[in-house]
Amino acid sequence: MKNWTSVASVVSSMQAQGLVGRDLAVALHDFVRDIPFGFTRQFDLATADYTLQRQRGHCTPKSELFVSLLRRAGFADATVVTVSIPGDVLHYLGSGESSPFPSTLQHCFTQVTVEKGGKLCRLDSYVIDPPLFQAARERLKVTGRHAGYGIHKEATNEWDGSQDAFCQYVPSTQTSHLEFCMNSTNEVVSRPNYLHSGFTRLLRIPIIGWPAGAWLETQSKVFDRLRNRISIE
Repeated sequence: MKNWTSVASVVSSMQAQGLVGRDLAVALHDFVRDIPFGFTRQFDLATADYTLQRQRGHCTPKSELFVSLLRRAGFADATVVTVSIPGDVLHYLGSGESSPFPSTLQHCFTQVTVEKGGKLCRLDSYVIDPPLFQAARERLKVTGRHAGYGIHKEATNEWDGSQDAFCQYVPSTQTSHLEFCMNSTNEVVSRPNYLHSGFTRLLRIPIIGWPAGAWLETQSKVFDRLRNRISIE
């Protein structure tokens, strides 16, 4: 895998291949999707370039990266949207108890209009990478659970550039009023009711932040076990 250093370099490389319009948007989606799902020490504070360099990210940093790529490519209305979602989507994915993660999560997804006059697409289908997605679907099918291992049972990790596509969030009339459009994920973590504020504060404290960051990266190793089809139960 090429060592990408900036958003600009990714977009330039794809444009050099002749990709434009919807084809370019879908290629950018797939590029972000193929970055392994997981947590880094920067957690929700990760910048787009940091996620590129670490080649690891969850919904918030991947949304920041995807929106940054889309804007750089000329999709000017690309926006980060944040919403609270049930934590059951991450059940059975971490180490320790059935879920070491919060019961309610601060989720991020993207909305963008790909073609002039076209649909405003809403999606988070880029959050889970293909190997983990396939392993998670197999586990949900075997266990009969409606959510867990990083996805919900109706999840998709494919996007055609013209429709909505979700793998973690399940939009509904009950959740639409909880959605907030943000210019960047930096605005998300600055909101007064940002759900992960306590944890991100810990990450900023030198002495405490190091073990907290190490714990996050330990969870990512557990994700790798599922990705490689090794039982985590």
